Amino acid sequence: MDNDLPQQAFDTIENIKRAVESSCPGAVSCADIVALASLEAVRFLGGPSLQIPLGRRDSQTSLAANVNGNIPRSNLGGDQLISLFASKGLDVSDLVALSGAHTIGFSKCRQFDFRLNGQDPFYDQQFVAQLKGQCPLRGSSNVVALDPSSPFGFDNSYYRDLQNNRGLLLTDQALFVHPQTKDLVNQFAASQTQFFQAFATSFVKMFSIGVLTGTNGEIRNVCNRFNAS
Repeated sequence: MDNDLPQQAFDTIENIKRAVESSCPGAVSCADIVALASLEAVRFLGGPSLQIPLGRRDSQTSLAANVNGNIPRSNLGGDQLISLFASKGLDVSDLVALSGAHTIGFSKCRQFDFRLNGQDPFYDQQFVAQLKGQCPLRGSSNVVALDPSSPFGFDNSYYRDLQNNRGLLLTDQALFVHPQTKDLVNQFAASQTQFFQAFATSFVKMFSIGVLTGTNGEIRNVCNRFNAS
């Protein structure tokens, strides 16, 4: 698996932006392109069809320091996850439903290899042995599928992985351990339809957080930098 996946994703967004700008210059923000690319990726991989409001504008600031404390780290426990999501106006159902996006995608070994010491009671030991083969060195940049059951299909197998103690990240398995989230994991594992419905609702809520509209922000000409003005 290519370790340059994040750069490929950024390049894809830039390619889309160039195509849009050639037809409709200054009309569609990078923020809307990212949102639309996300929902199309979900649909393409077999997930639900999603609809979101458009009209976002792009930020005129971009600081790495703003990331800390605003998105989950891979080593958070259930209480920390619930608190972080609540600070963004998202409830426990949103937390469990949106975590289901980990049914696709990959993680670098260094995000979870601290769990491979054989002392994590919520890690299936056969799974641990498999992961040690994929992550032979601590801190490796090798990548592993978040949902090994169906890494390229958007489905509810992620939740069955959690039931079998095969959640790759600590933040994943924490959902099946915490009493406020375990029942929802079981519900989504039993019903893909219920998961899809919950995901669609939570997806709209997530993409409505901190949105810039009207005269706020700008519509960038190129997504990886601010406009010259």
